[in-house]
Amino acid sequence: MRENVTNMDQELKLLRQNIELITTGSSRVNTSLVEKRNRINQLSNVHSLLRKVRGSATGTRKRSRFRRLTLGVHLVRAARCTDPIRV
Repeated sequence: MRENVTNMDQELKLLRQNIELITTGSSRVNTSLVEKRNRINQLSNVHSLLRKVRGSATGTRKRSRFRRLTLGVHLVRAARCTDPIRV
């Protein structure tokens, strides 16, 4: 029984060493990838913005609705300026 305990202690020490090696290796990999992760996030944000801009520029419904709304606003303003009742 004593041998089993001794073997278990040795196995636990080996396990602890393996865990420490894995932890240090993982930390090294994480620190080496930080810059790349940041760059990927930045590019992803730019991509999202470009999709929004492209969507609003190519969306004919949005463009035509915008034109109608701005034309309507201009007509209302023009009508107010030329209204003979309002002097």
